[in-house]
Amino acid sequence: MKTSRNRTLYREVKNLLAGSERRAKENLDWLASNMPPFFFESMRGEPGSVTTLCRELESLRDNRHLLLAEREKALIVARLDVPGSLYETIRRITEREISYSEMSHSDAPLPGTGFFLEVQRYELDRKEEREIAAYEGAALPEAVRRRVLAAVRREYPEVQPKEQGKLLEILWKNSPSYVRFSPPERIARIVWLLNEGKAHGGVFFSLQEAGEVQESRILLA
Repeated sequence: MKTSRNRTLYREVKNLLAGSERRAKENLDWLASNMPPFFFESMRGEPGSVTTLCRELESLRDNRHLLLAEREKALIVARLDVPGSLYETIRRITEREISYSEMSHSDAPLPGTGFFLEVQRYELDRKEEREIAAYEGAALPEAVRRRVLAAVRREYPEVQPKEQGKLLEILWKNSPSYVRFSPPERIARIVWLLNEGKAHGGVFFSLQEAGEVQESRILLA
């Protein structure tokens, strides 16, 4: 397993799989070895979806996609990473506005397919400004606030202290699950991006190196 942060979700899913087919547990091991750490971070609130993926992973050898969750405000789909896979999914949700999306890809081809695994996750809960202003949901957990603001101060000291908490609150009111389950460094980056967008009249573009891997991160606000 790539990181200790995987262990909580791993244990929870393994309990759900107790008594099921040996192959499903082998699939869980394959996911733990071949999916990026962020996949397990972001899916901590979706153990049932990961369980479905473990049980039905082989179905992607014959089917175009595997539906992991479909709710009023959420859609999670597993597919093979082939040309047009993203477009095919988005066509299904054209009547609903996407508030957040993420794509996770395996580091190795899915056995028996020759293609990499792709998990697409969408939140369909885009809010208008008046809804944010009238927000009456759960408050931002203090522990989450402390971790994120510490990351902002460390990574993006140019963000003014009075803006840090304000921007974090806006993110929380838009997507509590994203803020709750994402690494503090990722949320800090979005706080910085919002700040830069405001400072540049609502339009901002940045290209960053993505850590240790030889990839670049495109940021647009």
